[in-house]
Amino acid sequence: MNGMVELFGCDAILCPVDTFSDTGRQEEAQTMCEPCTAGTDGLMGATTCDDTTVVGTADELEILVEFYLALNGPQWIEVGGWDAFAEMESPMDLTLPSYEGLAISPCVGFTGVVCDDSKSIIEISLPNNGLEGLVPSSFFTLPKLHTLDLSGNEIRLDRAFGFGDIAKAKSLRRVDLSSNDIQKFSGLGKATQLEELSVNDAYFFSAIDSELYQLTGLKVLRLKYSGLKGKVTEGISAMAHLKELDLYGNQITGSIPSEIGLMERLWHVDLSENDFSGALPHDLFAKLVNLQKFHVHQSGKEGQGLTGKIPSFKHLTLLHMLNLNSNSFTGTIPSEFLSGIADVDQLMAIE
Repeated sequence: MNGMVELFGCDAILCPVDTFSDTGRQEEAQTMCEPCTAGTDGLMGATTCDDTTVVGTADELEILVEFYLALNGPQWIEVGGWDAFAEMESPMDLTLPSYEGLAISPCVGFTGVVCDDSKSIIEISLPNNGLEGLVPSSFFTLPKLHTLDLSGNEIRLDRAFGFGDIAKAKSLRRVDLSSNDIQKFSGLGKATQLEELSVNDAYFFSAIDSELYQLTGLKVLRLKYSGLKGKVTEGISAMAHLKELDLYGNQITGSIPSEIGLMERLWHVDLSENDFSGALPHDLFAKLVNLQKFHVHQSGKEGQGLTGKIPSFKHLTLLHMLNLNSNSFTGTIPSEFLSGIADVDQLMAIE
């Protein structure tokens, strides 16, 4: 072997366990990988180091003050509890004598805030509440934040209109950021802990970025009316745990990829009101044994929509909602159409 390996040994390939660098490698003898006091989960080649800061109850209160002030808190619609911060100029004001004796608790009376038994914040839900501005990075260091709903506001997660530091929220599982100023997928790929993500009514105006597919633990993905364009890029099947896929009302073009048929946990798929064309792949449904709802109508579009023959859907034993209207299918309905339905007495909706 030669090159950096010959000169520096294995350290030239990957940083040792519990160290990191921007590239995950020690590429020069004089530039060592930096130590990670929080560890790297026993992995070599780390490019980031976990935040070692332990956030306590008092720190959580400071984080909420910064969040409130950064997002135009005094103008919020529902302010219960949050109005304790209305006269503050910074989180440091909590140390002033006028506030120290108030014993403000984010777990008591704060609109949209839910805590666990240890008085740590686990949920913040402030939809359609007049929030406006840039979410501070510190917000995503709330250690137990599990559920977040900031839909229907006018917020940004970073100055570049991406997902900012959302990956820092290690406990975060369910997120709704619909109807906010999000235009890019940047920063989302590292948030691999997410299980549910809703970003409806966004402003992507581009194809689905493959960074999204790094969320391999995602179970629910809703991107309705999000300005998505172009074809569905390769790699979507990496989200193998996905149960719900909703891409309704975008401008996605090309054929529906057969790769979706590899996502065996899917039970609800909505691809309606896009600009899909070509045939509906017959092999798409062979492995989707859990599929219950499938929608691909094109009633609001000017194009001819999908063409070719209608599949039989014979493998779908649980299907009870099927919407194919306003396409341009040809030929006869297959003799095995829906022949695999297990419960023939169930209520079916077919269009």
